[in-house]
Amino acid sequence: MEKLEGFKIDKHRVEYCLIPQHTKDEVSAGMLKQFFKIRHDIWVKEKRWEESKNCMETDVWDNFSTFIIVLFDGEVCGGGRIIDGNSISLPIKKYIGTDIPKNSVELSRVVLVDTIPHKYRVKVLIKFYLMIYDYLKKRNYSCYADMRDGLKRKLAYLGLKTEVVGRTQMRNKHKFTPVKLLFKETETDSYREF
Repeated sequence: MEKLEGFKIDKHRVEYCLIPQHTKDEVSAGMLKQFFKIRHDIWVKEKRWEESKNCMETDVWDNFSTFIIVLFDGEVCGGGRIIDGNSISLPIKKYIGTDIPKNSVELSRVVLVDTIPHKYRVKVLIKFYLMIYDYLKKRNYSCYADMRDGLKRKLAYLGLKTEVVGRTQMRNKHKFTPVKLLFKETETDSYREF
């Protein structure tokens, strides 16, 4: 596990932890278990998008993923995964309709619990995406994601650009658009502060 950049909001501490694929240490395993439970609570119990029998929402792509876990005041409160497209076919491929280049990844299963006060949630989520952009750009990955339009607009406002790579689909009463994250080309480009 690697701790990434964190920040303070008022009296609260927000941290982001990177858990590489196949990490076996006890702390990382505990964080992942909590993250899978959060996914279950949101997608199975609350939204009824998925089915699960064991109080944890997992799938085959988790075995080929690196995870970014969000901690709020030391407690796991969400995160996401980066699926390695060099190891398995990316799930977003079925919405794109073209071949995905080598060294591609998919960002998916991004969730935050609503126990984080609403006034902090957007900042926590946007900082999450800023770190994802930096992490993937440094590794020269092409990154795809299935995003709702509101999130695309918020990211664009901050200077985080996306390119639509497929048709918008209605799933579970929400519009999702497959996008490719576009990274800044020069070090002089900076993202807007939020």
